[in-house]
Amino acid sequence: MNAPLRPDATPRLEDFPYRLSDNVRFADLDPNQHVNNAVYATYFETGRVTLMKDRSYGLMPDGVTWIMVRLDMHFRAELRWPGTIEMGLGVVKFGRTSVTFDQVVFSEGKCVASAQSVSVLLDEATRKQLERGRMVTELMKQPQYQPLQVWEMALTLFAVNNGYFDDIDVKKALAAEKSMRDYTKTKYASLVQRMEEKKDLSAEDEKALHEAIKDWKKSGSF
Repeated sequence: MNAPLRPDATPRLEDFPYRLSDNVRFADLDPNQHVNNAVYATYFETGRVTLMKDRSYGLMPDGVTWIMVRLDMHFRAELRWPGTIEMGLGVVKFGRTSVTFDQVVFSEGKCVASAQSVSVLLDEATRKQLERGRMVTELMKQPQYQPLQVWEMALTLFAVNNGYFDDIDVKKALAAEKSMRDYTKTKYASLVQRMEEKKDLSAEDEKALHEAIKDWKKSGSF
């Protein structure tokens, strides 16, 4: 799977052992009627993900995932619709917990873009921690002059840390959080009062919180 380094830095598709083809889509175009530069990141992602999920290469063992941490792209020529592309990919460096790929996109025999990417290996537990961290960051965005009450912050952190937001898109998180607060405040008023007054969670309160959040999710009110 190695991609050889060429001294003249001119990519050749035949130098890349892993290849796949795709179509240029009309939606890929920008107002100037050529493929938007941002779309190339999607082309390169398609190549990486397809390779990593190919079980024959053993890059995706059970319980782990790859996260891209760096992508350097070089735009070499315009690409227009309609048309087809050929993507090539090869491993430049394979470390203990990271892999570096060289990638190219060709059309009609010409290299229109090249890239080098670095991905790191994460186990499922670490990945979930990172995703939950992103979720908490989003949910803790407070409107100016509208600070959250203690019970509201405790409810949100409890829900995220216990996985109740794992299946909720980050873009919909704030709306879901508001729905959860409103539901809990209405249906579990005594629990909200205890949380606000005691500023701590007893074992009984934690059990009640699980019940409240599960009821909220069952209600489908978000």
